[in-house]
Amino acid sequence: MLIFVALIVVGLMWLGSDGDEQLVLRADPVVFGRDTDCESPDLVRDFGLSRMPATHEVPEFGKLPFAPKTMGLLRRGGRVLPPGESFGYGLIDRSLSGNTPLHWTVRARLSVADSSGTVGREIDSLERDVPRAGNGASFYLDPLDRAGFYLYEIEFLDQRGEVLGAYSVYFRVFEKRYWKARLSLNAERFQPGSRVWGRVENLGTERVYYGESFLLERWADDSWVSAQDVFGANFGFALWLGNIEPGAHGECNSLELPSDVDPGRYRLVKEVGPAPWPNGDRRYLLTAPFIVAD
Repeated sequence: MLIFVALIVVGLMWLGSDGDEQLVLRADPVVFGRDTDCESPDLVRDFGLSRMPATHEVPEFGKLPFAPKTMGLLRRGGRVLPPGESFGYGLIDRSLSGNTPLHWTVRARLSVADSSGTVGREIDSLERDVPRAGNGASFYLDPLDRAGFYLYEIEFLDQRGEVLGAYSVYFRVFEKRYWKARLSLNAERFQPGSRVWGRVENLGTERVYYGESFLLERWADDSWVSAQDVFGANFGFALWLGNIEPGAHGECNSLELPSDVDPGRYRLVKEVGPAPWPNGDRRYLLTAPFIVAD
């Protein structure tokens, strides 16, 4: 298990299209402080959703126990939304045939809730027949055009009207979009030969887009200089694009420090951004400093 430390001093620099530094922000102080590993689904910021009562959520990876093995139920987006966006789930058939008979009736409803999870009035609902397992069947509902907590409920019925499964989940609508991210490490001090793990954490209400690549720098002569030589000659990055829902964290990067690495101050530097990163002008550099001990 890894303990991720949210560093007190984490630089967030906004680079315009000309590459000049335009904005420097401080890291958000919210820290969960729990043991975790790189695959943990735990949120780094839950926006008050942890205060909600327990619900029966859709199983991991959308695998419904009563459905064909190729079927999945995937949620649209995260549990934190800006006003004007719908919330719900869609069916996906991984076999791509779309011919598996289902003969389901799907019902969904959406209700307002307060900050303790107490459910109020119903504001939207649907009922839909799903005869086959084709892609495209979606069950999206619209919250009010204002901030607040909501409870989404969905149930699946067979041809006899018997309930196959029922699920529910709370989500939250925020008044406005805002973008905030940080880069966290598994420790602040490392020994030569140890492994540094880092991950991007999304503390805002917009998705954060990122890839695998990052830079390593060391402090020398009163400035940060490249320390890419620490990677070694055969080090490389895979080319992929990922995105992080509000409150969640991304895949980990890792770097094994050589046994003969020079002690001193280092930092990881990683470029991220909102959509349409990496093609847009809004590009940010996240930095996370650490010490290599003598």
